[in-house]
Amino acid sequence: MSITRNLVGAAAVASASALLFTGVAQAAPAVNKVPSADYQVCGNVYKSAAWAETGAPPAAAVAVENVQVTGKLYASGGTTPILNQTVSTGADGGYCIAGDSTLVPTIIGGGYVTLEVTSLATSSPAATSVTSSNPWKGGLITKSTQIKTGTFLQHKVSGLDSANSFHFTVS
Repeated sequence: MSITRNLVGAAAVASASALLFTGVAQAAPAVNKVPSADYQVCGNVYKSAAWAETGAPPAAAVAVENVQVTGKLYASGGTTPILNQTVSTGADGGYCIAGDSTLVPTIIGGGYVTLEVTSLATSSPAATSVTSSNPWKGGLITKSTQIKTGTFLQHKVSGLDSANSFHFTVS
C-alpha cells in the first residue's frame, strides 16, 4: 500500500512540476509556403529576420499568423483588377492567393499581380507595421511592386503554373 501511495504521490509531483515549468509557448518558425496546385501566388509573413527576396524565409524567421494579404491581377494596361482576393496567413505565416487558368496567360501577356498586407489588426504575434521594402525582383536592374513575367518566372515552382517566395516582414 505504501508503495502505491508513493508512486501516486510521485506522479502528482511530476505532473505539477510539468505544469509549473511550462512557460510561454515558443513562436512558430516561418515555413516556406509552397503552392499545392496551379494558379497560386504564395509567400510568408514573418518577423525577427531579414527580408528574403527569393527562396525560403531565413531560419530565424518567426511566423506571423492572421495577417491579411490581398492579391490583385491586372490585365495589360488595365486599371481594374480582374482578380481581387484577400486571404489570412496560417500558423506557418504562409498565404496563397488562388487564381484561375487566366493567371499565367495574363501575366505573360503583359499583365501583372500586386500583393500587399492589408491588415495586421489580429496578427499573432502582434505586429504593427510592414518593414519589407517589397520590390519583387524584376530583372537585373529594375525592381517593381508589380509581379510581371520575369518576376513570376524567377519565382515559378517547378511542375506548377504557380509561384512562391513573395514574403513580407513585419515588426
